[in-house]
Amino acid sequence: MRMSNVIFLFSRLPLDKPKTSDKLSALCNELLPDNIEPNSIHHTVNVNNFSAWAISVDHSTFKRSSDSVLAGVIFESPDFDWTIPGADRPDGSYAIFRSNEEEVEFISDDSGSRTIWYYSDNDYIIGSTSQLAIIRYLGTFDFDENVIPWMLSSGTLGPTLSWDKRLNRLPAAASIRCRRNYWLPDVKYSEPNFSVIERRYEDNSKILEEELRKVTNFLVNLDWTKWALPLSGGYDSLAILCFLSEVIPDRDVLQAITWGAQDSINERGNDAYVAAELAKQLRVKHRFYETDSSCEEPEQILDRFVFCSEGRIDHISGYTDGMAIWNTLLESGYTGIVRGDEGFGWVAVFNDQQARMSVGCSMCEDFLNLEHLSHTVGLPTQTLPDHLERASNESIAAWRDRLYHSYRISVVLGALSDIKLSYIEQINPLLSGRILNFIRSLSEELRTEKKLFKELIEKISPPVSFASKAAVMPAGNVLRQKRFLRYILSTLQSDFAYCHFGADLPREIVRMCFNREAMKAVKINSYREKKFVLSPEVLAFRKFLIIKTLQLFRN
Repeated sequence: MRMSNVIFLFSRLPLDKPKTSDKLSALCNELLPDNIEPNSIHHTVNVNNFSAWAISVDHSTFKRSSDSVLAGVIFESPDFDWTIPGADRPDGSYAIFRSNEEEVEFISDDSGSRTIWYYSDNDYIIGSTSQLAIIRYLGTFDFDENVIPWMLSSGTLGPTLSWDKRLNRLPAAASIRCRRNYWLPDVKYSEPNFSVIERRYEDNSKILEEELRKVTNFLVNLDWTKWALPLSGGYDSLAILCFLSEVIPDRDVLQAITWGAQDSINERGNDAYVAAELAKQLRVKHRFYETDSSCEEPEQILDRFVFCSEGRIDHISGYTDGMAIWNTLLESGYTGIVRGDEGFGWVAVFNDQQARMSVGCSMCEDFLNLEHLSHTVGLPTQTLPDHLERASNESIAAWRDRLYHSYRISVVLGALSDIKLSYIEQINPLLSGRILNFIRSLSEELRTEKKLFKELIEKISPPVSFASKAAVMPAGNVLRQKRFLRYILSTLQSDFAYCHFGADLPREIVRMCFNREAMKAVKINSYREKKFVLSPEVLAFRKFLIIKTLQLFRN
């Protein structure tokens, strides 16, 4: 378990309290990132007759009772009782673990923004916000090779998979419930319902503004000397800052932060530059963090990324500082950040492949060089789950948005949240269930390019040009740096890689990185066959993630 993470154990038989407590305490210490001093950290462990839980690095922001834990926040009245198994699921940005002596229930929020993994056998059901925590608690690891094609093609674990065959990811808006006298875990979840309600444009805009104000009001009572606001040059984080600045009397307590390449803060149109200008106009403090100036060795930077992400995502660009940003916030006394992850809509797409790939759900069949790998070295069969397939009566735009809500938020954005949760807490107010359900009632036109949301924010925000360029370095540019590429390729050619994956796949990927003529030929063929070509450096890094994560879990 890592920072701000929970592991929750429910037993069919009474627990051995001293043994369980010692095991959970040791686990909390064992799984800290290597750049955090264990002696400065406080963990909380609680063991009851049939349940036990631990919070690693307890900031005391989590709600808890003797047999229930809420990681995150709920957007409900103060007297809302979230602790009773089977009771209503609240709105919020959270993972809930609740039990009594007779039953247990784990609950995800409406977007799955905070991932819950679970395991069950004849004696225990275990839930956690960390795969690694469960695997280390069990003491064994059963690698699921079906993640390989998903990691290679999308840089994620795919729609439903875990690194371990025995673990499952709880979907968004879902619960798993188990009774001790009837030991049969029951999973219930609901797919997002996109059903248009006809309203005037003005009414839609008014409702959205009201919902945004409501959720912002739940943030007013945070101790803003201990919470930071990541601010980009886009609409999402600006929306939070604009609404917050209206209701917080003293704007001086608000701290906006931005990160990126060293020169990005001085480049007009860049995320970092625009964020600094926005902070100045709204009269809030702003701090910029460089992500490309770490003096640590590439081995430390990449291995720490694998540890903190648990190998769930390949988005290395924002983390080449070796997690220095997040460790600095932790050491400076910050509790967490309020992020602008959202589901207001997505980019225009014109065919099924574009819709799927736009949300990060790329498959091997989309890339000519991955098809080549599948044929030459053999990869497990890759299929999109039935519930994510486009329905016969579903438009491309409606499918795109359903994929965003069912796949991208929980699989891609949830994995990125995991990295930061290694150090600090995180709240996602724009992923409120009330907001998401309203967005699902809009027409495709108002969701495409986030039309309704953007026009509302342009109306209430300062007059500023929005960013046209990201502050962080593109992944390909990062991975082509010799210091990183050298370590990645040496890992692909290691004895561990050959022992667990054979020599053919790693060698073929290494060959792609060095044989530019062969890659040029692949690209020419890709134009002819209307397929994409995955950068060999990105492909090598994704294979690196597979190897390193396997090492981490087998340790």
